[in-house]
Formats: sequence, C-alpha cells, structure tokens
Amino acid sequence: MALIYVFLRRHLPRLWPLFFLYCCYSILAEIALIMSAFFFTGHTYFLINFGCQLIYVLLGLLAMNESFRRTFSVYHAGHRWFRALFPAVVLVVMAISAARWFHNVSSADEMEWAAFLTFQLGGEYSRAAIFGLFGVLVFFWQPPWQQRAFAIMKGFGLFTIVGMLANLLRSDFGTKMNHFFSYAPPVAYIVACFIWLGGFLAPEPEMPVRGPGPLVNVAELRELLERLTRAIR
Repeated sequence: MALIYVFLRRHLPRLWPLFFLYCCYSILAEIALIMSAFFFTGHTYFLINFGCQLIYVLLGLLAMNESFRRTFSVYHAGHRWFRALFPAVVLVVMAISAARWFHNVSSADEMEWAAFLTFQLGGEYSRAAIFGLFGVLVFFWQPPWQQRAFAIMKGFGLFTIVGMLANLLRSDFGTKMNHFFSYAPPVAYIVACFIWLGGFLAPEPEMPVRGPGPLVNVAELRELLERLTRAIR
C-alpha cells in the first residue's frame, strides 16, 4: 500500500505502468484468494487460485521486462536480436517446465495440476533466469545506473531466489524445512517491497545514456561486482 501511495503521490504510474499494475494486482489477488477460501472449496478454489497465479506470473514478467528494456534501451532499440532475448528466455524456461510436469500425465485432474505447476514454478524459474541474465549483461556492458529499474530487478531477484531455495530445501529435506518453506518466501517478499519502496523514494540520478562500448577494465568490473553483491545481500 505504501508503494502504491508513493506512485500516486509522485505521478509515477505513467512512467512505470506495468510495475504499478503488478503492485495493484498483488494486493487485489491476495484479497480475492482470502475471500475465496471462505466461500469456495475444492476444485472451484483451485481454479480461482490457478487464475490468480497465472495473471500474477504474467504481470511479474512484464514488470521485469519494463525494467529490462529501460536499462538496456540503447541495445533494445538498435538490435533486433536483443528485443527477442527476453521472451526467448521465458519461452525456453516455460517449455522445459511444461515438459517436466506434463510428462506421463494420464487424467484431467493431473492435467490441471501439471498446468498449475508449469506456470507457478516455470514463472519462478523464468524470473530467476531473467534476473541472472540481467546481472550478466550489467556486469559486462555496464549501462548507466538507473535507481528504479535496478530496484525493481533486485526485488524480483531476491524473493524469487529465496522462494526457489525454500522449494529446493523442502524437496530435499522434507518436513524438517517446513518452517523455512513457510516463512522465508513471505519475509523475502516483504524485503523486496522495501527495496522497491526505497528505489522509488530516492531521486532518480541523472546520467547520460551510453551506447555499447568495449569491455570495462578490471577496476570497473570489481566495483560493479561489489555493487551487485551489496544489492543481492
């Protein structure tokens, strides 16, 4: 709610429409799921949850793409292959996820569950892949620092990686990791919200747009790596 208030107070929705839509939807979706839990059960609640998660994944990826394009605007405008990079990564990850979960599906119920896992976990893996790609491109191309775009990507990267870690630990160690599985992802999402809030409360530094150049020297690489390390922490 605080982030939406900052957006409206500073007239930011027109500058970051997809991320603003994601923030608004995340609140509405939680309210819808809580109300649905009281009024619906079984298959009906599953379908409502499935629909909410599907829209949630799509809006999250669109918000990341908004920051991705803003950060690499020069490359995005000048290279056709670069414009296809983001959707290509998402499609490949989603295809791998679909192949994993639709393997040996034999009933309609299993089909629905496989579709749910494909989009939920596939969306999680896609966000992680995009965050990794973003970090690699920033490391080598060193685009101008953009406070808000980087904050959005850091927030998504944080709660996505923690969520994947929670799923991995629970699958490996079972119920021993139930507490971490239950509490770590929500806490990580709250921290991500603070990262986003800090990014949009701070003034956007004015930096000139630069085109692609040669590889940076060792000192510049070290400085950027330290910056990214601090951001991930």
